[in-house]
Amino acid sequence: IAIIILLLTTWAGLIVLTKPIRVLFILLFLLPPYQLSLMLLLHFSGSATIVEIAQLWKDILIIAAFSLVCGHLIYQQKTIRWQWLDFLIVTFLLLNLLYLLLPWQTTFLNRLYGVRANTFLIFFYVLGRLIPIDKKYQQYFLNGLLLLGLLAGLFVFVDRFLLPIDWPSRIGLRNYLALQSGGIFQSSAPNGLTWTYWTASGIRRSSSFFANPLDLAAAIHLIGITALVTILSYPRMTTGQFRGLIVFLMVAPAILLTVSRASIVILAIECLLICWLMSRYRLLSSLLIFYVVGADIVLFLSPSLAEFVYQTLTFQNPSSAGHLHRWAEGIYAVYDSPLGIGPGTSSSVGDRFGESIGGESQYIVFAVELGVAGLLLYLLI
Repeated sequence: IAIIILLLTTWAGLIVLTKPIRVLFILLFLLPPYQLSLMLLLHFSGSATIVEIAQLWKDILIIAAFSLVCGHLIYQQKTIRWQWLDFLIVTFLLLNLLYLLLPWQTTFLNRLYGVRANTFLIFFYVLGRLIPIDKKYQQYFLNGLLLLGLLAGLFVFVDRFLLPIDWPSRIGLRNYLALQSGGIFQSSAPNGLTWTYWTASGIRRSSSFFANPLDLAAAIHLIGITALVTILSYPRMTTGQFRGLIVFLMVAPAILLTVSRASIVILAIECLLICWLMSRYRLLSSLLIFYVVGADIVLFLSPSLAEFVYQTLTFQNPSSAGHLHRWAEGIYAVYDSPLGIGPGTSSSVGDRFGESIGGESQYIVFAVELGVAGLLLYLLI
């Protein structure tokens, strides 16, 4: 196993040294099915040790790529012109490192996992900032995003209509989550799944090859916007416009099948915003009419979905009520401790190490853990 990790790291290093931009393509296509691949590995190997070691590849790849890209720039004696966003990113990183070293009530390992979760996005920012992307590779990235959206959309339909409803459980979802939680994982959700896969009204959410339906929804709506911009940027009846249209027609139903309220609403608003920014006012009007008519038809044909929407808007839905409770809990924690209570005390990291305070919103998480200063930095970023 150590040899395999060493070979993977060496392979990544060679890729970065020859073409640093290639590491971004590796991350683009390997991170979405990351948890699914670990579930399959645990299911077929039956070894928790192998999975725990395999989990390191993501961190090793990011750190190795970051180190090699920096070394590549130093070797070529290239300098980076600093921007105000760079200073905000560095300040946010230093604040996390400071809170890691301060003697909070939590353990150092708990804080370390919290800082890792808070700052993982910084490594992606730095990689994108340091790696030059010319027009040719910009087109490659566009095609890569569209391909990822197409594959995700296709697998959503496979998930929904071809695979058994409990297929994540059959390949070891519960065992994997038990491994992550450090013990036996218990859930009262139907078909051996977690409640992330279900709405309170009994609608099964689709996850494609992502970690869960909500992760899919959070990622795929960005690809939907990319596809819409592609459609509006190319001339009519061209290959580029047709490519964007195919992906959008795959992504839009896929995000609806995740039944993620926030992502669906955000995608609808972003589509209107894109039409307005690109001066497509007729399309903007058509979308507004489509939203109203389409919503009426769908809610009429699906009483369970109509009930789900009603319970969401009135906060009768257990999920909505849970969100409200976690938000209020986080706001009270910030009011009591405006300097924060330390990394790893909120969200999933807090759940892993014991009691979690607040959550269900990245803004709440940073405010609880890093205080008002951390929240302001994140808002500025």
